[in-house]
Amino acid sequence: MARAIGPDLRGSTVSLDGGYDCRDNRRAIFNRGMTPNIPD
Repeated sequence: MARAIGPDLRGSTVSLDGGYDCRDNRRAIFNRGMTPNIPD
């Protein structure tokens, strides 16, 4: 959805459930300029 409307999400925080906590998800979020907020 975000790609379709084109907003700039850099600098935003992504909050996810702890079930999504893994190195790959954190890296993908960080590499897109966002801050991951995922409980351990």
